Amino acid sequence: GFFSTPWAFKILEPVPDPKTLYSFHLYEPYAYTNRLNEGRYRYPGKIPIGERTTPGSAQEWNEKQLETFLEPVVAWQHRHRIPAQRVFVGEFGVFRTNPGAEAYLRDAIRIFEHKGWHWAFYSFWEDAWAGMDYELGTGKPGAAYWSAIEAGRMPGPETYRANPLWQVLIDALRKTK
Repeated sequence: GFFSTPWAFKILEPVPDPKTLYSFHLYEPYAYTNRLNEGRYRYPGKIPIGERTTPGSAQEWNEKQLETFLEPVVAWQHRHRIPAQRVFVGEFGVFRTNPGAEAYLRDAIRIFEHKGWHWAFYSFWEDAWAGMDYELGTGKPGAAYWSAIEAGRMPGPETYRANPLWQVLIDALRKTK
């Protein structure tokens, strides 16, 4: 419920199965993380939460605010004695060209790791759009990428380049081994 946000944990009741994982998604602050941002907001910075985009509704978003936003999950864990290894951030991400995307990914992962939660970023080799294909970096996809798409193929390694955004994910994945 609630689009899989941490807010759903305020009403979630655990099931009597110790093998059940509990998952949520993190795309807040949505005004920043989505493709419609178009550079209006940067992370860290003042960003509206949810659908409130009226003047004065913005608040400072940074690692501390992300952690505060995730508090319903932590409170739920404590209330129901659910161990961290049963919490899964099933999706999180940011439109890769948004200013500060690298910092957003780094801060989110740092929080997840600190809490002991499992996590999965969105997306890896997305077949419909390049907005969250972090291997492309923050620039526009090159000719090899579009040639592959036009030929009906998934773009391969020749379309990707080393970049700070992808490096955040690579470094975090290497730590989890």
